[in-house]
Amino acid sequence: MSDKFSVEDIIEEYTKKSAEIKAENETTDEAVTEQPPQAVSDHKKAQEADKQPGEAEPEILQESESEPQEPAEQEKKQEPEKSTTDDNAVRVLGEESEPEPVVEDISFSNDSITVTEQAAADEPQDEQEKEELLNEELDRVEEEMEQRREQGTLTKNGNVPPVNRATINDIEMHLTGKILPDTAQIDLENETSEDESRKKEKLEKIEKVGQSRREKVEGFALDEQEDDGITPGEDEEDDDDEIEIEYLSFEDTGKIKKYITTLKDNLNLRMIITSVVCVVSLFITMANDLGWSLVAVLDKKLSPSAFLFTNTLMGLIAIFVGYTVVTSGLKNLLDKKPDCDSLAAVGVLVPTLLGIGTLFSPDIARETYFNVYICTGITGLVFNTLGKIMIAKRTEENFRFVSGDFEKYAVDLITNTGDAHKLSPGLEDPRPKVLSSRQTDLVSGFMKNSYGTDIADKTAKKISPLILLFSLLVGVAVYLLDKNASGTANKALMAITAFSGSLCICSSLSIMLSVNLPLLRASQKAAKNSAVILGYKSAERLADTQCIVTDAARLFPRGSVDLVNLKITSRTSIEECILVAASLSFAAGSVLQPTFFRMLKGKTEMLYPVESYVIEDGMGISGWIENKRVLLGTRELMENHSIEGLPTPAKESEYAKDNIVLYLSISGIVSTLFVVKAAVNDEIKKALHELEYENIKVSVMAIDGFINAEFISRLFGVDKSMIKMIPFRFHKTYEEQTQYTEKADAGCMTSGQFPSMATLAIMARNLKNTARNGMIFQYATFILGALLTVGMIVFSSLSEMTASIVFIYQIVMMLTAVLYQHFKNI
Repeated sequence: MSDKFSVEDIIEEYTKKSAEIKAENETTDEAVTEQPPQAVSDHKKAQEADKQPGEAEPEILQESESEPQEPAEQEKKQEPEKSTTDDNAVRVLGEESEPEPVVEDISFSNDSITVTEQAAADEPQDEQEKEELLNEELDRVEEEMEQRREQGTLTKNGNVPPVNRATINDIEMHLTGKILPDTAQIDLENETSEDESRKKEKLEKIEKVGQSRREKVEGFALDEQEDDGITPGEDEEDDDDEIEIEYLSFEDTGKIKKYITTLKDNLNLRMIITSVVCVVSLFITMANDLGWSLVAVLDKKLSPSAFLFTNTLMGLIAIFVGYTVVTSGLKNLLDKKPDCDSLAAVGVLVPTLLGIGTLFSPDIARETYFNVYICTGITGLVFNTLGKIMIAKRTEENFRFVSGDFEKYAVDLITNTGDAHKLSPGLEDPRPKVLSSRQTDLVSGFMKNSYGTDIADKTAKKISPLILLFSLLVGVAVYLLDKNASGTANKALMAITAFSGSLCICSSLSIMLSVNLPLLRASQKAAKNSAVILGYKSAERLADTQCIVTDAARLFPRGSVDLVNLKITSRTSIEECILVAASLSFAAGSVLQPTFFRMLKGKTEMLYPVESYVIEDGMGISGWIENKRVLLGTRELMENHSIEGLPTPAKESEYAKDNIVLYLSISGIVSTLFVVKAAVNDEIKKALHELEYENIKVSVMAIDGFINAEFISRLFGVDKSMIKMIPFRFHKTYEEQTQYTEKADAGCMTSGQFPSMATLAIMARNLKNTARNGMIFQYATFILGALLTVGMIVFSSLSEMTASIVFIYQIVMMLTAVLYQHFKNI
């Protein structure tokens, strides 16, 4: 029997046996004569007596296709039907025959074939049905044989699996013009076939998450009556503190989308209402302060009650619409955790309460020293809502990426200090900030990272107590020193007015915009680069990145490394050399994989199994294939292993023509010289130059010997010192830090491309600096406002600090901060 079984062999064997048995049957039919039933019965008994115990059943017959018969044969067929049940028994017409065995199953074990027969009671009586059944069984056997070949379980001796490869000679590899000495450089044929080797590597992962994908899609179809915890008027119940709803699985996709949409719609509604009441209050106040023509009913000198009532009503409407901001801000203030909501809440609440108090003595509004700051408080609430709309808009855009059905890579710093040192050789920082990415299917913690505390809240927590304390001191000073008001009640109202005015002039309108406006710009820019940055905390975490870890395949994507020429230097055939080099490249993960894949037309089943391999840093790959030592790498690798047959350096330069030369050695002899050309990807080059400007290093995990720091720096035009090479002994550490994980909690993501990762690192650093500069304006607004207030008190002109003046001051400071940040690069 041959080394490999084939379905064709089995079919041929069955056909031969069928022909032999049929020939015997025809001979028996011609020789036999009709016998009485008793004779036949006696003959059967004799046959059964001669049969040994455990004797196998008769061979299975397979009838051949009928051929045109001669007239004599046709007459013979009209005679009474005769057939045989075994070699010595016959039957006559009208007698029941013993059922013939039918194949139930065929199994293979080493050199033997085991046939399992079906019970006689189930056998079809019709000969055509028998033939059809046999054909079906043979088809099933063929499928089983094919599966066993693919699995490597069909062997001759049960130990060594057969090699199932296509013939290399059947593939056109387009080597015409590439074999030296005909060294004309011809580009490889532009193939559009997908790199199936990568697809095979991901089959297990795709199978694992396939069910999750389907459940995720189903999550978009929500029942309209489903209770997701969102009710009208509770749009941001938890968006300012803790988020009860979280993205933890694909089933949460529809719920998160609905939450964000509802939140955004309610914020837009609040923005519209507060903007309208702000415009009304602001128009009334500025018209009275600046002497604009106004209807008499709203003139505070002619009708102080209507003036106070209208402004107070606008303040109450704003508080009612933004009650979640007011309640949350006051709660955080009382808990000694003030934030941006605390400033907005106090800024609108105090002037409105003052307006309510003056309704009982409206004549005080006629006094020149009395001012109403409700319009500025409402303005603060408007800009607070605007900042939250930016958060909701950014969250909505980011969630499209996070929930999208495509490859995602979670980007984060390496937390293990020891691993960070191994992957960033040369960094002297005791706790280096090394950035890596790993492929994942689900990025959890989306809401937490999107709505987390940012630098604006941290600044508000520090500056709010200062503003409140200063405003309180101003109120006390006015109560004790001001001579304009008479009577205790008027003095109290005057003190509250001073407290309210000082509070409004010191609180900045742009505190939320100073973070969320640059963050929104960064998010939109990241989306264009196939990346996502969820929130300020995520950017702050990545801002101090010192080194980015990547592999050579991302610096040299498919199509950037190509084979230009090759030269055979031994008796080994060119096809064999290419196949050996491709096998070693695929096993080790070389950047030459796409090149060999195109040459082999995707037929990776032809590759030899690589028994083992080792990466020799800066030189190449050393491995074993079919008990032969195989080397693929630079000239230095060949010299270190004392390989024979190397051309002279001059000849090598002549072959290379400013390209890269790689050698293939089989069993100690140089077999092939490959001339390889590497092209520069413009986006990767730009990203490397931007990283160099930011003094961020790049640590590369490379397999191929020609990829080293000097080669990368020369090819991309960057300083050699910024490129670090990860030694082979730390490749396992790199794989552990970048290996696939089904779920990851990260605040930044990319599509896996190196420019996207570089963009995130640079953007995070710029965003942190821009936000910090914005916070400087908040302190400047507070300090300058406090100085203006003190100066007015000293010169007894606090009455000149009208609501219009406070509003104009705040708008000027806000525009200055926003314009400054707008021109800063993100």
